[in-house]
Amino acid sequence: MQNSKVLLWVGLGCGGVALLSLAACGGFMFLGFRAATGHSDVSIKIDEVFREIESGDFAKTYQQATSPEFRRVTGEADYVRIGKQIKTRLGALKSKQISNINMKQINATSSVDVTYAATFERGSGTIHAVFVKSLGDWQLNQLQVTSPEFTKDLSTAVCAKCGAPHAEDASFCPKCGEKLAGSLPAEAAEE
Repeated sequence: MQNSKVLLWVGLGCGGVALLSLAACGGFMFLGFRAATGHSDVSIKIDEVFREIESGDFAKTYQQATSPEFRRVTGEADYVRIGKQIKTRLGALKSKQISNINMKQINATSSVDVTYAATFERGSGTIHAVFVKSLGDWQLNQLQVTSPEFTKDLSTAVCAKCGAPHAEDASFCPKCGEKLAGSLPAEAAEE
């Protein structure tokens, strides 16, 4: 009789441990599902932002899609200027592939820091964005787009006549109007 009670308690203890293990596994699976859902939600938000850039309605996303922290450090005029630069230099976003992601949950604040290798209409680039969850919705907290396309027409030469900087492939000096067939590289003019 005594042995059957011991066996009963051992069986109940093992069963309890098994149930706790199953609950823990289910909890980890739920957290993984939430993380995957967070990434897909953020990916959709990135697509929406770039669709608005392409359509010319980027300004309306300033109040709707950005976090209060973002709006404290970036004014609406600067935000619109960023959208215009992306549209002018890169064109439409054609595809993106995640290259890095970091999800954080600190108390009630969720954030996703994600980097994409992107292909645009006029070249390739990198999209780095940070989103925070506020009132149940992901809001843009940081956006950085880098691409060689942003530096292609920067001043890389100077006018032989007046010394004004200009793009290397320019035909005329932007300052004096001189034909630029004999322009000097920017480094040579500084010597």
